[in-house]
Amino acid sequence: HVRAPDPSVQKYTRIVESDGRPGVAVIPVLRQRVGLVQVFRYPISNTVWEIPRGFGDTADPSVNSHREISEETTLELSGYDLVPLGSIHANSGLLANEVILYAAVCTRMFPDGKPRDPEVIQFKWFDLNSLTNMMRGGELSDSFTYAALLRAIQEGILCEEREIVGTGAVSSVLDSKATSHR
Repeated sequence: HVRAPDPSVQKYTRIVESDGRPGVAVIPVLRQRVGLVQVFRYPISNTVWEIPRGFGDTADPSVNSHREISEETTLELSGYDLVPLGSIHANSGLLANEVILYAAVCTRMFPDGKPRDPEVIQFKWFDLNSLTNMMRGGELSDSFTYAALLRAIQEGILCEEREIVGTGAVSSVLDSKATSHR
């Protein structure tokens, strides 16, 4: 029970995961492509594509991010730079934990494939056009993935794609900030 501002007393449910340590979600990026993992999510009874993510097993979110990347993708520690993208609260009406977002900006190519985590069906690279189509078609619905994509575009790690008015053609919008992250 909690006392509301009006000051009535109300019931509510609050979930605190991993003793309150923040979770992590990491968007792998390689030359304007994004790496996603395919997993079966029991709460929604569906197989989905999403960025690697996990609970806060240690107090250091960067350590947790490296662990998630190692377990859920084909990336190796020496082949990417971890870039902080801020944090989100996935469901502030229910979940107490903050989730720290990172980009794993790859410095070399890593293949699609089967990671060592048995929960992950596969790891695969997607271009931004494919991701946009997946979003429109409902194939991509994970809130962590949406937030990390937006933040990576805002930080210039990924280049926003937009239609050129009147042509229907899709053009990548490059700026000096995006070019500097390559």
